[in-house]
Amino acid sequence: MHILVIDTASETACVGLVRDGVVLAEELARVSAQHGETLLPRIAHVLETAGVARTAIDVIAVGLGPGSFTGVRIGLATAKGLAVGLGKPIVGVRTSQSLAAGVEGARRIVAIDGKKSEVFASVWSFEGSALACLLEDVHGTPEAMAARVRGVLGGAPATLVGTGARAYPAFGAALGDGIALADPRFDLVSAGTLAAEARAAFERRGPDDLARLEPVYVRGADALLPTPRA
Repeated sequence: MHILVIDTASETACVGLVRDGVVLAEELARVSAQHGETLLPRIAHVLETAGVARTAIDVIAVGLGPGSFTGVRIGLATAKGLAVGLGKPIVGVRTSQSLAAGVEGARRIVAIDGKKSEVFASVWSFEGSALACLLEDVHGTPEAMAARVRGVLGGAPATLVGTGARAYPAFGAALGDGIALADPRFDLVSAGTLAAEARAAFERRGPDDLARLEPVYVRGADALLPTPRA
């Protein structure tokens, strides 16, 4: 099964092609706010590097966020456009789930840099052969989110991963003892991990409905429409 991977929730885009668990090609590139200009050429380059035609793609896996509002929106819109154009199924995976799946530990904390001095936090548990979400993505100050996470963990040890862990050291410090900080290389989504989560979901429940698949913003958009005058 060929899975095209797209995640643009952070300033570093992840695009890759994975076949039956083997990463054929992957690009991680810091593009900041240029996802719209660089994403399609990057996808084309990954397919060319892998030597796989677009028609050979079996599933399109896309990261849903949370993260950059614009980045998540562009990534999902691009994935949907390819799904329609190629007639391929699409599977959305929370970016936080992909990050949690990339590290070891019975309990896993994901902290994504939400900018504006905020953290997107979630807690995951590895049970059997799959991840279970103990705390859905929430956002707030590092101290407030650490308190939420502590309440869920109840003192259990956990592995902490994500850009928010390094952007806001106060978050990790407020979690207390028993927290192991993952290597920085796991702070970004990898094509292999996202593809594995997408494939498991696809085999379990089938593809997502294009019309119903929405980004996971968590926090409202920064730009608001002006309020009409009375």
